[in-house]
Amino acid sequence: MNCIIIDDDKVICTLLEQYIKKTSGLQLKYVFHNPIQAIEAIQEFSHIDVIFLDMEMPEMNGIEFLESLLTIPHIVFISSNKEYALDAFNYNALDFLLKPIEYPRFLKSIQKVKDAIKEHSAQIKPELTDNSYFFKKKNAYYKVLQEDIIWIEAHDNYSKIITCDSIFLTNNTLKSFEDMLPRHLFIRTHRSFIINKKYLTRIEENRLHLEYKGKSTSIPYSKMYKDAIFNSTISFK
Repeated sequence: MNCIIIDDDKVICTLLEQYIKKTSGLQLKYVFHNPIQAIEAIQEFSHIDVIFLDMEMPEMNGIEFLESLLTIPHIVFISSNKEYALDAFNYNALDFLLKPIEYPRFLKSIQKVKDAIKEHSAQIKPELTDNSYFFKKKNAYYKVLQEDIIWIEAHDNYSKIITCDSIFLTNNTLKSFEDMLPRHLFIRTHRSFIINKKYLTRIEENRLHLEYKGKSTSIPYSKMYKDAIFNSTISFK
């Protein structure tokens, strides 16, 4: 698993580096002491499995950093203040590590990341040659074409996949869908939404309008995704 550390506390960074180095299967890609410097760099990385992210940093806190990312990997928040734990889990963090961090507790966190990756891989079947996937509903798996996925919506502990004919619920994160689905067809519009651009008919302030099979709906988009949405969809301005 590829790891990144973002923390202005160099002592903690050194400690986590040591833990990662002596743990089989982990590879430390980068360490950042300044979250602002990390933003652009992280978007360029091809594959990051987990970020160890400090909640309290002077120029930008962990929540602000998370909201600035277009693509969000698995997050393990770290802090010396246990009161931040609730905020961390409200942002779908996989874990919260309280400083000082002991190695056995670090290993438990790594196991959570491994379990999440394994679960995502098991729940979404490999892509087929006709660009389709199988999603589980009740006691059966149903074939869904990429083009029939209208939007995906994240909730507290699950994601909702809305298709032309049905709705599927899965424990997969929006991040896993963002990595899996083709970017020429799908785009993230919000911390909680990915849409299929095929069904996009109108863009208004803060809302995207989708139409399918005589039905219509509107999906919010946030400021952090606005430029990506407009660059991807608008031909003439």
